Amino acid sequence: MAIGMIMTDSEVQLLRVKNSLNPDCDVTMSAGYRSVLLNLRIVTKETEMLACETHVCEVQLVLRAFGEVNDAEGNNRLRRIHDLMAD
Repeated sequence: MAIGMIMTDSEVQLLRVKNSLNPDCDVTMSAGYRSVLLNLRIVTKETEMLACETHVCEVQLVLRAFGEVNDAEGNNRLRRIHDLMAD
């Protein structure tokens, strides 16, 4: 429901969708964490007046069960995995 509302909002320019909830998605890079990431811009008279209509933001949609177990330690583990993979 949330993604549908975002996608149909005329003031939102959806630039990218990364759906790791898809069962075919390889989540080895995220230690099994799954979410839907949306990169978007908000284009309104207000954002144009503030000259920020080109700013890109990321919205992360997660299932409640994943959100409840995603704590600071889980974030630290994921950061360490990404650091090790970059080496």
